[in-house]
Amino acid sequence: MQNVHVKNTSILSSQTGVDFKLRFDAIANVFQDVTIEHSKTIKLDRDSLLQSSNAFWVLSKMIFKIDGEFELFNPLTVTTWPCEPSTLRFNRCYKIESENSVINGVGEWCILDATTKTLRKLDTICYPNLKHEQALQGLDFSRIRESVEDCDFIYLYKTMPTDVDSNNHINNVSYVRMALNAFDPHDFISQNFKGFEIHFLNQTFLGDSISIYKKQIESNKVLITGKILDKKIFNAILTK
Repeated sequence: MQNVHVKNTSILSSQTGVDFKLRFDAIANVFQDVTIEHSKTIKLDRDSLLQSSNAFWVLSKMIFKIDGEFELFNPLTVTTWPCEPSTLRFNRCYKIESENSVINGVGEWCILDATTKTLRKLDTICYPNLKHEQALQGLDFSRIRESVEDCDFIYLYKTMPTDVDSNNHINNVSYVRMALNAFDPHDFISQNFKGFEIHFLNQTFLGDSISIYKKQIESNKVLITGKILDKKIFNAILTK
């Protein structure tokens, strides 16, 4: 069974911003697409997991770091592989390469029971015996403890039909876009962010209104938080 999935592609105009460089939400989309492609190959896709274990995947965290430049029409080699799973966490590594530039990323996944919506342990599902490659180093997830009360309110976003995914809730990439939309595009470019991390805390659905807040938490880090009333929906950190 092939543990590593490789895809050759290129950067399209729909994936770039006003500077003609690969947008952060496009990176998240690439991660999502290759995850689905590879999961199908190793029989861990949505339909296979539902049929074998009455369970489904949920992405809980994602982080990536950019080294170099990724511009319109650059050829890309995208590689992904699952790491050795723990009892409740199933991390997956990502690498996007173009000439002398690279994006390294990790997604932390968990598995929920389709009936109870509670976490499932590794030994309760049908998980293939994979040969696990080395995990990427230097991509540790943060502990985010800042209070929303200390952040500046930026805008209110009402979720739209194009935000909804096949599980009938708001797609993870939509939260990435919400975080990016807290910036003016030219201000975003001038800050030259090279790292992005997002924690998905609670599900939302069509028609929900999410309040977006922003705060400079360190000289090189900005926090973006999404919230509905007293419930946090996501936390994102952008790093220069």
